Amino acid sequence: SIQTNGNTPQGTYVITIQGMSGGSVRTASYIVNVASTTQTTQDFSLATFPTNAVLIFQGGIASAFVTVTPKGSFSSPVSITLSPLSGFSTSFYPNPVVTYTGSVSFSILTIFADNTVQPGIYVLTVTGTSGSLSHSTIITLQVIGF
Repeated sequence: SIQTNGNTPQGTYVITIQGMSGGSVRTASYIVNVASTTQTTQDFSLATFPTNAVLIFQGGIASAFVTVTPKGSFSSPVSITLSPLSGFSTSFYPNPVVTYTGSVSFSILTIFADNTVQPGIYVLTVTGTSGSLSHSTIITLQVIGF
């Protein structure tokens, strides 16, 4: 068992263990990496579901999920925004998304397309921000006319 204290500098160390029995001497060397616990990666990733186009009728409502996956020891709120697009109203619930280390969190995106939106495919950018961290992903909407 190898244990360090809080003063051990980060780095790679070679530890050699030597054993003796009678007149015989045996050695074994091991490489030990000491990492700082204060430099744990804290980040998150963002994704949308469904991954294919969300279908919505003119004047209709549709929903999608935005998932926030923590990386490392990340556990901070993530605020979600959507690029504005004329003719669409959107909301997220909850927003901000509360994250917990090791657990995927999500927000439900509700989209309303008014009657003036032309049928077609629209690509919107979803952005998640927490402090200085910011990540984006896209969501594709397919508007169907009457």
